[in-house]
Amino acid sequence: VDQLIHSTNAIRQKMMGFVRDIEDQRDEVEAQRQELEAQNILLSENTDAINSMNGALISRNIKMQMLMDNVDQGFFTLGKDGKISDEFSRECVALFGKDITSLRPAQIFYPEDKEQRAFVDELIENIFVADSRSRELYSHLLPEELEVNNRYLNIKYKMVKNARDEDNLLVVATCVTETKRLEAQMNDESIKLKMVVKVMVNRNEILRIIKDYERFAMSLMG
Repeated sequence: VDQLIHSTNAIRQKMMGFVRDIEDQRDEVEAQRQELEAQNILLSENTDAINSMNGALISRNIKMQMLMDNVDQGFFTLGKDGKISDEFSRECVALFGKDITSLRPAQIFYPEDKEQRAFVDELIENIFVADSRSRELYSHLLPEELEVNNRYLNIKYKMVKNARDEDNLLVVATCVTETKRLEAQMNDESIKLKMVVKVMVNRNEILRIIKDYERFAMSLMG
């Protein structure tokens, strides 16, 4: 009987140990489940935040593109690889006559001048590796006025940061062909006006010269 009681107690203790192990495992599984749920909630919140940020960024980019496309100027940017990004204003196609994606500025500035292309390429490469002082010096050497496709273009440059906080060179091209035409017209009119003023100031002298010429012509005829 004593042996039976002893065996029964031993079995009971083992069963209680199993129960405790199962309860411990259940508590651990429950804790892991709660942690997993918390991570899922956090992941969902982060996903919503990212989607919201992406939506805001897309909206901002659309608004920026619409703004650029409604301004009569060509806007484009390039990174340290020296190539034009695929985000540029519609006016660029009108000014340069083609899609400028992945081209180098020198290719659209000087399509027929190999030496000038090499010079501009080198300047842009130096701009991205130079310190701020040298960068400004190199920037002043970039072309500020060009004739492309029978148009006169004024070119401005500015270093900006992209969404990844990387240096980009912003280029703004403005067609000044009409301004140039008006300047030339005003210059011609100014020259003509100066000639008229000079004639008026020297009217008596000019009349004398004309009369002298008439007398000379008459003497030859006589």
